[in-house]
Amino acid sequence: MLDRYKGAAGQGKERDAEVYSFIIAALGELSSLDGEPTEESATFKIVRQCKAHTVWRVSHPYVKGLAVRVIAWFPPEHKDTVVVALFSGDKSNIGDIFYNSVEDRAKVAIQAWYREQEEKNDGTNELPSRK
Repeated sequence: MLDRYKGAAGQGKERDAEVYSFIIAALGELSSLDGEPTEESATFKIVRQCKAHTVWRVSHPYVKGLAVRVIAWFPPEHKDTVVVALFSGDKSNIGDIFYNSVEDRAKVAIQAWYREQEEKNDGTNELPSRK
């Protein structure tokens, strides 16, 4: 999806270029962190609809008709890691309904991350149980 926005932006599609720039900015915000945020802010808020894992949404300043969101999870056992669980190219058309599906979609990304860690460790490091 990110490649699609990047390609469309490169073709001069203004809205896609704006979405792409917001996604890149959000990823930059995440990479500047030393770990999971310690408090909510205008940029970082906990997604309250998610009960199994604490996931955060990264957002941008208000732009009429545009709402790009990046959803991230910080594995408790890996303080220097952030898992980008999903992102919305633009949730402005569907509003807060977007958040109703975040938990299920984030769980898939989180479980995939755990599987990758198990494969990397060849089962030698026990990871915490998952919900």
